Amino acid sequence: MSILAGAIGLDPIKSSRACTDILLAQKIYGVDDLAVESLGEAALGASDTGSISLSRGQNFLIACDVRFDNRDELCKILGLGSLSEPKDDAKIVAAAWERWGKASLERIRGDYAIATYDRTNGALTFARDVTGQRPLFYKRAGTAIAFSSMPVGLRRMFVPSAVNLDLLAEYLEQRSEAQSESSFFEGIEKVRAGELVEFLNGTLRRRFHWSGSTGSASSPKSRTFVEEYRALLDSAVAVRIKGRSRPLASQLSSGWDSNAVTATAARLIGSTSDLIAYTAAPLKGTDVRLMRHRTSDESILAAETARMHGIRHVIIRENEPLLEIIERQSLLTQEPVLNVFNRAWWVEIQRRAAADGASTLLTGEMGNLTLNIGGIFVLQKLIRSGRWRTWWREANMLTKRRDVRWRGMFFNSFMPWMPQSAISSLKRLFLHMPNRGSWSFVRREWSERIRVASPPLIRLNLHDTLVQRLRLYDFGTQRKAALASSGIEELDPLSDRRIIEFALQLQPEHMLREGELRPLAREALRDRVPASILDAHVRGLQSADWYLRFSQQQARDMLETITPHAGVRELLDLEKMSRAIDQWPTRDFNSFDALMTYSNGLIGALGAGLFVASNASNR
Repeated sequence: MSILAGAIGLDPIKSSRACTDILLAQKIYGVDDLAVESLGEAALGASDTGSISLSRGQNFLIACDVRFDNRDELCKILGLGSLSEPKDDAKIVAAAWERWGKASLERIRGDYAIATYDRTNGALTFARDVTGQRPLFYKRAGTAIAFSSMPVGLRRMFVPSAVNLDLLAEYLEQRSEAQSESSFFEGIEKVRAGELVEFLNGTLRRRFHWSGSTGSASSPKSRTFVEEYRALLDSAVAVRIKGRSRPLASQLSSGWDSNAVTATAARLIGSTSDLIAYTAAPLKGTDVRLMRHRTSDESILAAETARMHGIRHVIIRENEPLLEIIERQSLLTQEPVLNVFNRAWWVEIQRRAAADGASTLLTGEMGNLTLNIGGIFVLQKLIRSGRWRTWWREANMLTKRRDVRWRGMFFNSFMPWMPQSAISSLKRLFLHMPNRGSWSFVRREWSERIRVASPPLIRLNLHDTLVQRLRLYDFGTQRKAALASSGIEELDPLSDRRIIEFALQLQPEHMLREGELRPLAREALRDRVPASILDAHVRGLQSADWYLRFSQQQARDMLETITPHAGVRELLDLEKMSRAIDQWPTRDFNSFDALMTYSNGLIGALGAGLFVASNASNR
């Protein structure tokens, strides 16, 4: 992975100096061998020489942070011979851009952030891969533009950037329906996942260069379709482990996604000593009284996959102190840590994997939206397409399952056509989910402003909803943080563009058939994932031991630490937070009320406050 920087619109000497300064500001991410190239008024830089290049025609200056899925194919088409080393990455991108221009984004497959400068017309263009695995940010001042892999490179460019309280309030209120163009720092904007941003003659134009392909899928019972699923999974994992140093690490839970990736990697590697699977598990003594159809300890099922493939299995129950994790991760991701407990065990997996000699961690975060998509929500698609008989048949068969009730079936079927007030009321009645006001700790003025400013929720079809949700998951900054903190490069095979486009073609019958959820994925994974996992009617409740890892006194201490800062007082309702701490739960820790109010709301607000406080004087 590379670190990028650039400055355009200043005089050549100032642009080059600014580019170097932006790179040096990102030194915590591994900036050692600086490379800076100038072309007219533009200076582009990278943390290694293989990430920056002039096109063969000397018209384009390219800086890229890229991992190819189709390197050999591109080299063959472009007549580049065999360029198999990372030091050649920018040469490949430059040759592609020179031949196809922006259309090259349809041909480059993999994870990438690309910046190009065209000296023929002065155009500066940014692009990121469809799921945002590599980050890219920019900042403007008049006609001058600077860009950086991480926001810290731009904090002091032009004018200092304070914390973006507006965006932070939206995240705390959980009202970000679409991925924001802003970063968590004022004036620093983000190139969104799958987006193309162009600057030309002082004008900014931005659009998504990928919108998701459509098409007709094969018969849901077709063996060919199952084989295609398996071939895509094998290929996506294979390209991510090719040439990687051993051992490889894999995150393994009780879910289908991490099991699919881990099991496939084990089959492809062959040697059981070359793969280590890591599973986060709760502390001993965790209250196991959970919500319906949830389990607190995923290591029990995960162990079955490890045994099936002879994989070394490491169960992680302890992690570093939460306050240290929040402070360190806020610094590295340049974002507030709102989901504190999940981040804690994820960071511990990275640390343990690095200690065991791994430098690559396979993940499966995108699986529920791609290869293994399916669930009761598919009933909505049947209704939209007017297939009422099929809907009624599937609804009847679903309710024969022990994990589905009639009210849940009706709710999931008709939710897109229900007003938000009705949805909230039903969730309170049947799930005992608290009102937003009880778990939000943003000051009322912010809540009202966000409520008024928030656009009405658009009820999209399933295809467009999936594309929108894919864009919400932007992993770029977390990937850089993992590399900086532990030297681990995280790779998710289930974010592969080929897999995404396959998933977007699936028909309802592939995701729900005769009361069976995800029938296509179930059949395709039978050859590698234990039946106990595929047939399980429970899901893991991550961080069910949150109350054992974070105490009432720690919450008080954190509140006392952040209270003196003006930005914190402006954003957060400190009195309400203090009252919530005084009413700390003593039982039912994993009820909806406790999870939303404390594990999610209060501790997330404390993490946000710490982010504001730590960046108040760090500009």
